Amino acid sequence: MLILSSSFKVIPYKLLHNWIPTNYVELDEIKSFYSMELLENHIEEESSVISPNSLKNSNDIRLGGVDRKGYHISENTIANRKAMLKKVKVNSIIYNPFRINQGSIGIRRAEHLPKYVTGAYGVFSCKETLLPEYLILVLKSKPYISQISYMMSNNARPRLNFNALQALHVPVPNINIQKQIIASFNSKMNKIDKLRALIDDSKNKIENLILEFLDLDSSDFTGHQEAFSVIKYRDLRIWSVPQLRKIMNAENIFYTKKFPLVKLSELVECNPSFRYSPSTIEVPYVPLKSIEGETGEISYEHTISWKQSRNYVKFREGDLLLPKISPSLENNKITMAQQMDHEVALGSRDLYVLRVISDETVIPIYLLYLFRSQQFRNIIQLFYHGSTGGYKRLSKELLLNIKIPLPSIKVQLELLDKLTKIQKRIKELLLEIKKIYRIAVNEFDRELYT
Repeated sequence: MLILSSSFKVIPYKLLHNWIPTNYVELDEIKSFYSMELLENHIEEESSVISPNSLKNSNDIRLGGVDRKGYHISENTIANRKAMLKKVKVNSIIYNPFRINQGSIGIRRAEHLPKYVTGAYGVFSCKETLLPEYLILVLKSKPYISQISYMMSNNARPRLNFNALQALHVPVPNINIQKQIIASFNSKMNKIDKLRALIDDSKNKIENLILEFLDLDSSDFTGHQEAFSVIKYRDLRIWSVPQLRKIMNAENIFYTKKFPLVKLSELVECNPSFRYSPSTIEVPYVPLKSIEGETGEISYEHTISWKQSRNYVKFREGDLLLPKISPSLENNKITMAQQMDHEVALGSRDLYVLRVISDETVIPIYLLYLFRSQQFRNIIQLFYHGSTGGYKRLSKELLLNIKIPLPSIKVQLELLDKLTKIQKRIKELLLEIKKIYRIAVNEFDRELYT
């Protein structure tokens, strides 16, 4: 066993995680109005594994998984899997040991049909003294996210195994108080759900307005190919018939007979080069995580030395940023650089920078609305190819070959006036959601922590 001085705390040998005493000293920083008790006494690990070969109809059995939103159905089935699985009981808690510090933890409910997760997930159940909903709120609270992140950072590959998890001390009020805390928090979440529904309705209005205003044909975009299509040699990197067919099909994502269609390559420069002598050594740096998918807003909190600029894409005010890799495209991390404090910024190399050649022909924010539309993101998924770090990617050739409906500037402004009013309402609703969530978190923290 390990005996820690000052508070003279005894840690059982079986709970020692990587023999790092600071993990256990730091736990004492969390103080609560309620009894701080060892989590081991309130949870039970579900560690038994099952071979996929032992299950019938494996092609029809979907896997479960967890992310920040909780337990969900994975796109993958257990067919042809060699790794062992874990069976998850109703009301058991599942967590990703590599991402629990980012909130990847959830509960399997009766309505969640996937009973199995990969063996890498941690699975456990709560005893009668602890409600699983309450424990998840605790583990997702800021003090425990910080504590868990600290414990994970001591590993070569950051992770939190079950022994380390059950070594945590958590506040354990009686069951009735736990129920009150859950009810209070969930009442705020219900308000947020109603606001989310209004946001979804507003997003649908934007989508329908774009489709109707431009008279876009989303039924069969592959049926509008020209009999003879010319692709410039300099734009080709992949000499394969399937890829050429993809390029030709993708050009009609925004097909319409109402307005002239112009290839994107004639409207923008992609990853343009420009000379810049910085007045400061440090300039803003925008990784993909700094682009907020829901609103397209950019956080300029990170900076980097201009001396490293050759390793990144360069952009300035008014440039469009569009990700190359599939997850970021699907999460709508498509944006336009606005309200920059610097003349130039650097971005991830997984971004395309699109700069409008002439704003007398096309308004940048008009293109932004097209690229952030569900029409674009749904169809473009069909044309990813290859992989970069395990992700599918969007080729530059395909992107620049897309034909854009090009109304007059006056008509573009008319459409943008309607779209921006709806977008303003979405931002107001999002601010209200943040306010309610902040209240819910603050009330929870005040109830539990001194």
